[in-house]
Amino acid sequence: MAQVNLDDALAAGRQAARQYAWLEAFQLLGVADQAGRLDADDLETFAETAWWNGHPDQCISARERAYALHLQADRPRRAALVGIALGEFERGASAIGAA
Repeated sequence: MAQVNLDDALAAGRQAARQYAWLEAFQLLGVADQAGRLDADDLETFAETAWWNGHPDQCISARERAYALHLQADRPRRAALVGIALGEFERGASAIGAA
């Protein structure tokens, strides 16, 4: 992937995800994530791209971070939806799913 600035990576990653270009979105959002640029919604998108690219651990990690950010932003319903999604991935890990 060519060198891109962080704002471009984030915008391009969001656009790629909207177009279901999962690999491109995963790579671009990954760059933005490493720089700490993803908000809760972006982390949910990054989780989705990680899932479709065969990276379940990154998917779960991104969803966990999205959950925490939604709570910090006083969006408990959105956090609950992310918690339910985590429960789907981690049926055996009741602590995460019960969040």
